[in-house]
Amino acid sequence: MDNDITISVVVPAYNSSKTINRCIKSILNQSEKVDEIIVTNDGSTDDTSEKLDKLKNTNSNFNIKIITQNNKGIGAARNTALKNCKSKYIVFLDSDDEWLPNKILECKNILSKNSKIDLIYHNEIKILNNKNYYRPYGEIKKPYFYGLIYYGNKLSPSAVLIKKSILQDNNFFSENLNFNSAEDFELWLRILTKDIKVYYLNKYLGKYIINPNSITNQNSYHFQNVQNVMKYHLNKNLNNKKIINNLLLKNKFVFLVQQVKICFTNKQFFKIFKLLKKDLHILLKIDLIIFIKILLKNNSLFKIISSK
Repeated sequence: MDNDITISVVVPAYNSSKTINRCIKSILNQSEKVDEIIVTNDGSTDDTSEKLDKLKNTNSNFNIKIITQNNKGIGAARNTALKNCKSKYIVFLDSDDEWLPNKILECKNILSKNSKIDLIYHNEIKILNNKNYYRPYGEIKKPYFYGLIYYGNKLSPSAVLIKKSILQDNNFFSENLNFNSAEDFELWLRILTKDIKVYYLNKYLGKYIINPNSITNQNSYHFQNVQNVMKYHLNKNLNNKKIINNLLLKNKFVFLVQQVKICFTNKQFFKIFKLLKKDLHILLKIDLIIFIKILLKNNSLFKIISSK
């Protein structure tokens, strides 16, 4: 294997006592060893710190570095680790996720064939209520920035490998708490406005585990911060207020419909009525033709957006 392909793993951890052993062991059990593992303990108040120390002490043949800081959010936690990384390439693994044993080997095989690749991403098995869901992320449509905006974020942090130099050139993750839990999406949008080479590795190499305590499972909070990211970047890059407004309204409409489904399953019928009332208010604000094109992911509108 090419010795120039050095890889650092960045793991942000906050109150991760129940999952951190599984997460770190999935790195240690890789068929191809990584060069370093850097964990940021982001102000945990449980026994995450003790478990990390034990993992480090019992695996002295691995280069594991643990950095402890006050709680600053996941973006700041990743940045702390990134600033201490020494490898050419960075991979991320959130503390409630895990990798399959051949993840690093598969990525290195791709890089050894094409050193010009800047970013690799792969599929993940989504695990919800102990059930496995295999849904490929698929390729991002070009231009990448509008591909992510229009068709959705396909870059899960735990499924991304990227050159450290690109992260440095783009000032790492935003630490703006209005983007928290969507800080990765915000970074990808910044990076993908540039001319970089992206490779989609169409294999399932990780497990994305939906944890009831996970920040991305706090639906309303996460949704609002995704909207904050979208609004910020759309206003910065797209000079069409009507399309921007309908893109954001579409997101809100779809989110409310998803919440209705959840409430129906839980037989929360009064809440369903309130949500449907909000959806009706959205429909009164839309430009019908643009809204339907966005909702149906009509390629003609994508061409208009991406030509701006």
